[in-house]
Amino acid sequence: MNTDTVLYDHPGPKALRRNRILTVIFAAALTAILLWIVVVFAQKGQWDATLWSPFLD
Repeated sequence: MNTDTVLYDHPGPKALRRNRILTVIFAAALTAILLWIVVVFAQKGQWDATLWSPFLD
């Protein structure tokens, strides 16, 4: 494979910093959404074993 023909250049220092910041932001947002789903399920009693038993048997 020829390394002279690539689709894009390697990211520079600014792009690397921006990518790391965006990764942290989106990871935090995804974690918050998943935590919200778990809390809503818990408040409505959706984690009761009787509701999940058809999937476990």
